[in-house]
Amino acid sequence: MARPVLSLEIAELFYSLTNSVYMRWKIYRHLFDDNPDAGKFQKGWPSRCLREINMQMQEYVLFEIAKLHDRPVGISGINLTIDYVIDFGGWTEPVRAKLVELKVEMEEVAGKVRIARNKLLAHNDLKTIIEGKGLGAFTENADIKYFEDLQAFVDVVFYELTGEPKPFYDL
Repeated sequence: MARPVLSLEIAELFYSLTNSVYMRWKIYRHLFDDNPDAGKFQKGWPSRCLREINMQMQEYVLFEIAKLHDRPVGISGINLTIDYVIDFGGWTEPVRAKLVELKVEMEEVAGKVRIARNKLLAHNDLKTIIEGKGLGAFTENADIKYFEDLQAFVDVVFYELTGEPKPFYDL
């Protein structure tokens, strides 16, 4: 079996980026989407504060997901992204095919998030603001599947490099 070109050092940096996004998403889910007590703070100043925190956390996680799906080579240099790992990993064809398959699975969320990033998260697109359209929405619980696929992607990379998967830290 040919050894991948992707160094363990770069793989660890990629893991750090993906695990960081995962942890922020988990915190968001625990505080808002999966919290049975979230409705207790629907009145007064706690409601306003929590809405603001909710929006900030949601935007940040979406922005970080979008960055993971950037092109590996951009105008300003090389980006450590999912495509970087696929394109510059030096994988055997079956491993590369599995990584591409997982990337395609993640596109349900990533594609919608990319639109939101390009119009509202990284820019203040006037037309989008005037139209007041919500961007970045995906089907309910698609984010859960996204992070399962991202974990599987990381596991494939680390299995090929070390012989063992590398699970994300959990809360």
